[in-house]
Amino acid sequence: MEAFESFVAVALEAEGFVVSPAVKFPVQLKTRKAAYQGAPWLDGDVIDSQVEGRVVIEAGARLERATVRGPAVIAAGAQITDAFIGPYTAIGKQVTIDRAELEHSIVLEGSTVRDLEYRVEASLIGRNVKIGRGPTVPKAYRFVVGDNSEIAIL
Repeated sequence: MEAFESFVAVALEAEGFVVSPAVKFPVQLKTRKAAYQGAPWLDGDVIDSQVEGRVVIEAGARLERATVRGPAVIAAGAQITDAFIGPYTAIGKQVTIDRAELEHSIVLEGSTVRDLEYRVEASLIGRNVKIGRGPTVPKAYRFVVGDNSEIAIL
C-alpha cells in the first residue's frame, strides 16, 4: 500500500472498519458483505440523493440532495446535505457535511465541514473539528496549527 493508504487504513481500523489488503483500499464494515461486493448498503435516510458504487450508509445517517461515490462509509448520525462525498472517504458518527465536497478523506466523530468553496481532498479531520467559511469580507485564512504540522493551500 502507498503511504497515504496505509495511514488511512490505520485510522479506519481505529474506528472499527475492516480494511482488506487484497484489493486496492477497499473498506467495509464487519457485517456489511453486500456493500463490499459492490451493492450499496443503505440503512440510513437517502433523500433526493445519488449513491454510486460500494457505499455503506449506517442507520441514523441522513443524506439530502447529496452525491456519494464509493467506496465510502457514512456512519450513524451523520448529516450530509447539498454535498459531494467522493471515493475513498469515511465519514464518522455525528458528522455534519453541509454545502461542501470531500474525497479521499476521513472525517472523525462529531466534526462539521460546511460552506467551503473548494473540495477537501486527501485529508484527515480529527474529532469535534469545525471547518467552514466565515461570513466576513475580505476573505482570509485563519489558522491554529500545532507543532510539526504542514498546511498546503492549493
